[in-house]
Amino acid sequence: MSERIWLEVALNGPWGKRGQPLCPTSVSEIVAEGVACVQEGASIVHMHAFDVEADRQLDCADTYTRIIEGIRERVDAIVYPTIAIGEDRFAVVEQLTKRKLLEWMALDSGSVNIEPLDGPIRSSHSVYANPPRAIQRGFSIAAEYGIHPAIAAYEPGFVRSTCSWTKRLSSCPAPIFRVMFSNEYTFGLPPADYAFRAWRQIIDDLAPGAPLMVAGLGIDTFELLPQTLDIDAHIRVGLEDMPRGCRMSNVSQVRRMAEAIRARGKTLASVDEVRAGLAR
Repeated sequence: MSERIWLEVALNGPWGKRGQPLCPTSVSEIVAEGVACVQEGASIVHMHAFDVEADRQLDCADTYTRIIEGIRERVDAIVYPTIAIGEDRFAVVEQLTKRKLLEWMALDSGSVNIEPLDGPIRSSHSVYANPPRAIQRGFSIAAEYGIHPAIAAYEPGFVRSTCSWTKRLSSCPAPIFRVMFSNEYTFGLPPADYAFRAWRQIIDDLAPGAPLMVAGLGIDTFELLPQTLDIDAHIRVGLEDMPRGCRMSNVSQVRRMAEAIRARGKTLASVDEVRAGLAR
């Protein structure tokens, strides 16, 4: 069982300040919060770039370059962006890999409905579509440039798809499986004890040795730490994953989770330890 826990922070999401008023959206805000979160114990930083005036996601390699370089000039961390909205979801990622800025890349190997457990269906709820051609392109980039795919596993088929593609592309670096829980949406398994055990068994059977991380949408992962540690998994915090309108900053979430991990006798992994764990 691992005594060193990887802690990732997801600084914002595609909904911007309209959904999370505290989330950083300007380059300077994202860089400052990313740095502060690493200083509090996070070794991995995930983010979306924004058109600040429009308060919407901005798929721009130059903007991501400023963010990634801005964070890594001040702290050592794994920093990786989301994938683009639109027809070519990996165009920006490919540009960043050519600039040698990425160690990890977001790669979601399946499609899923994002709909609420209760209440009305709004226009912001959608089918999160990742068609096979897009998935193939993502894994091809990962294999060509030696980038670790970070998989958001909304349901077990995402793991099966990933294993299928990494078998086809043997040069693809080891994936990281980030299993997704929610208290607001219908996808996947509920955050119950049996679900954690099921995910652990799925990974052990299909991708033995692959890193497993707990995250979600519309959920406070702090509440999931005991089950996470019980299945020897890592964990993510941040305003992207929290219920909308969260009043706790990213830095406070990282600090709270870091203290809880240490209180349970575990150690936060350094970025070099995360890299070493993936190099095995």
